[in-house]
Amino acid sequence: MQQSQTSPAPDAQPFHVPRNFRITPAAGRSRLPGKLSYYLHSTYSVRNLLEALAVAGVPEIPDPPLYPHPDGLSGGQYEEALQLYNDEITDWGHDTEAILRYRGRRAAVGLGTAETRDLLSNLVLPVALHQEARYLPAPINSDLSQRMWNALESIVVTRNDHGDMAPNYSKLGGTVGAAFIGKSVFADAFSAPELNSGHFVMHYVGYSLLGDLATNTAHELIRAAREPDASYFELHGRATEDSYYPLSAGGKVVYWAHSTYGLRSIVTAGLIAAIPPVYDRPKEPTGDPSTWGIYPTYQEAYDNWGEATLLWKDNLEDTLRYHGRRLIGGFSEVESQLILQNLLVPEIFGMDPRYIPLGSDHPAGQRLAHAFTSIVIGHTDAGTRTLNLPVLGGTVGAAVLAKEVYYPQLGAPALASGSMFARTLSLNFIADGIYNLASEFLRHHDY
Repeated sequence: MQQSQTSPAPDAQPFHVPRNFRITPAAGRSRLPGKLSYYLHSTYSVRNLLEALAVAGVPEIPDPPLYPHPDGLSGGQYEEALQLYNDEITDWGHDTEAILRYRGRRAAVGLGTAETRDLLSNLVLPVALHQEARYLPAPINSDLSQRMWNALESIVVTRNDHGDMAPNYSKLGGTVGAAFIGKSVFADAFSAPELNSGHFVMHYVGYSLLGDLATNTAHELIRAAREPDASYFELHGRATEDSYYPLSAGGKVVYWAHSTYGLRSIVTAGLIAAIPPVYDRPKEPTGDPSTWGIYPTYQEAYDNWGEATLLWKDNLEDTLRYHGRRLIGGFSEVESQLILQNLLVPEIFGMDPRYIPLGSDHPAGQRLAHAFTSIVIGHTDAGTRTLNLPVLGGTVGAAVLAKEVYYPQLGAPALASGSMFARTLSLNFIADGIYNLASEFLRHHDY
């Protein structure tokens, strides 16, 4: 299909500059909804999860006590050893549970603080102070040094709603304010007194600002890789069937990288992993031995409880490990599909990994049909419509890899069955259809 040589209407793309590449945001009534949308998108970012894990820290779980063996022990000695083991395994279970619960509370403090930072920095303060909440990148034609300086400078400087430079009170105030709220509110609410300190505030502010710098730098490097695509976007707007342009090699790399941490990956891997069944722990015998009539009967019940508890623990560990292996296998399959579908197959065969919408000028029925037919019909970089090798090859190839390599190696043979293979293919094609529908009918500012 020939590339359109006409620019979009001025009211469709203000200043003919992609939103992601503007230095000064356009004035207008969309400013408040835009800030609200930006804030809502920030609430489920990977960065917030990483901050929560960093605040939680790595739990130090002690090794469980060893189960006693009767070799070399008399009957009485073995009973004493078994009784001691029962006491130790009970204490170990309680201690381990307490450690994990404590780390979970610390993670809750970290996540609450990160979400509070987003609320303050991306919505409350930008609206109150009339400042831009987004990172405002350097011009698309800037050199590397200008880009890196802009990434650093933007931590302390931003623009107000009129386009004038101003101290970035939203970013700095939101970060510091969230740190104090985390210290004074979340630390007490989640019973993590070690985080109710100035030490936590200083560390959180420092790491958060370093995170801003890393995010800004990554943004600039990605923009540099996509400079040719931005030029196309400026001329033609978003690629559609009526105005198609190819994605550059660098753009395909960025497109793939962006897809690797999407919500679809998490949901698909979670469905493959499934929820592990966790059964109640055996109840410890209660009461005074004299109430049992015969002491050995009570001792036998206690011994049986110890063995049942050990079996329960072993089964629980096996179950969690098995579903963990399923989760790893699911992520491996999804990520394999994404690298095949969005990078390798498109680069090798000169095809476009994107869904190309029909466009709002067409009837809804045609757009609906186009979303589903595009699962099997794609574009070459020259604009020719042909068999969608990226989607079909990536989906089937990843499923075959998972069935023949990943799941057998991970000890999950149930997932390597033919029925599971068919279900996985169906699930992925349905997900492709849903994604295409969203891309067709929801507005996108990117290319």
